Amino acid sequence: MTTPTKTEIYEYAKELWMQDRLRREGSEALEINPTLEELREEGFIISAQHSLMRDPIANPVNNWVTKEKPKTQVYPFAFDWREAQKSNILISGTNSTGKSRLACKLANILKTLGWTIICFDNSSVWREISDIPIFIEICEDENYYEVPILEGKNVIYDISQLIPTQQKELVDFVLLDLWNNRDNQNFSWVMVILEEFELYGRTTRGQIAQNIFRIMHAGRNRQIRTLAVTTDLALIDASFIRLCGLRYHARLNIESNSKRRFRQYYGKEWLEVANSLPLGQFIYLNKNKLQLINVPLFEAKTKPQNYNDYLLSLQPTPQKKKGFWSKVLERLQ
Repeated sequence: MTTPTKTEIYEYAKELWMQDRLRREGSEALEINPTLEELREEGFIISAQHSLMRDPIANPVNNWVTKEKPKTQVYPFAFDWREAQKSNILISGTNSTGKSRLACKLANILKTLGWTIICFDNSSVWREISDIPIFIEICEDENYYEVPILEGKNVIYDISQLIPTQQKELVDFVLLDLWNNRDNQNFSWVMVILEEFELYGRTTRGQIAQNIFRIMHAGRNRQIRTLAVTTDLALIDASFIRLCGLRYHARLNIESNSKRRFRQYYGKEWLEVANSLPLGQFIYLNKNKLQLINVPLFEAKTKPQNYNDYLLSLQPTPQKKKGFWSKVLERLQ
């Protein structure tokens, strides 16, 4: 049995509080940030303490991992799509380690399995490297709240022209619409992909994070899951990390906070592995087990089409006007 720290107890108590408010009152109640005294009075501190001591998996230190020595064997690429229905996916690593290519590969697999993919790309790379059929470029001078909502279509929202505040507002708007329109409807599974997730998942406080928090917690009930891509675990609230049962970790950032957070989750020996990962190798977490995997470079066979060109392709081809002699020949036949 492991004794959790005060910080771990507080963070887990806050998560339990948010889950309780989300279930009873909806996302509006999550705008409130509970104090330590409120958590203690309502019994969440003692519940969190008992849960962390009883269940090591709930503990962010994850001691079940530190007991195992990392295996040097590198396994082939792995992805558990059934587990993707139960949990969210997290991809992390420093720049130029293949995170976006991996996310494109997972999107390709899910798309083949009948999932609907909605990607929010603030890096403007998905339109070049993915095979999602449609991309919509949102420009700063547009009324970007009136974005096209393509139900049942695989689409990239290229939001690279917007400043971060506008990006967060747009994502919040689209996710709210997605949640409301799936009530009591049986659609296919949806994967929401968020590049640079630290922009949205830094904290659970504030209105902008509420729809993401709700979808990551309760999205399974409406067949919605989330894939988050980030450069650093230290930039994400622990509440979001715990909601990701499938994780892919590339080479770490050199920052000390990045290494400290990774070590908290997986231990010193896996930290040493993560520090020296070559391009294309990831540490893969699934069902509480870690292993090294090799991810082949994803190369799209088709490129996304601009939304305006897509609309033009839907218009019927105008027929040529028949000439006089063509009409005469038709009558003679």
